[in-house]
Amino acid sequence: MTETESERLMGLPESWTKYGADGEAIRPLQRYKALGNAIALPCADYIMAGINGTQKVSTPMANKKSHCQHLK
Repeated sequence: MTETESERLMGLPESWTKYGADGEAIRPLQRYKALGNAIALPCADYIMAGINGTQKVSTPMANKKSHCQHLK
């Protein structure tokens, strides 16, 4: 698998990891490491949308009494 294919799988544009902040080319091994330590953007979007949807759904529950008040 090439670095470009790895970037595509992670939801990044092609050559996203090709150059560093200083404009120097990044070695392939370092690019693989960076991509391996990252979270796929489509996955992160899905998780955040779920959290956002849960918060919107659970907002009305915030005013209700907890079922666990006896544990305090």
